[in-house]
Amino acid sequence: MSCEPFAIGTHSVPAGVHIRIDSWCLHHDPALYPDPDDFRPERFSEQVPEPYTWLPFGGGAHRCIGAGLAELEIKIALVSVLRRIELQPAAPAPEFPVRRAVTLVPHQ
Repeated sequence: MSCEPFAIGTHSVPAGVHIRIDSWCLHHDPALYPDPDDFRPERFSEQVPEPYTWLPFGGGAHRCIGAGLAELEIKIALVSVLRRIELQPAAPAPEFPVRRAVTLVPHQ
């Protein structure tokens, strides 16, 4: 870990400052994802997201070591389910989750 000041673009970051990326805000940025609160998974099949605009497993040197396995398991599970049943919504979409500290919880 560097303890020297450094620059990010035109910003100077003092030594000892911790920088965190808010992936929730990144993933809900309308400039990157129009209508970000709409469930539209096809937006990812239409084009591959630009690097560092979609961080489900973190990024860079701190990317989750199990990301590849997790994605493979998700694909296998989804194919297995879709071969057996036809999915339909059970009810109208629930209200959006709310933030509680660093996590999201169901609206109550």
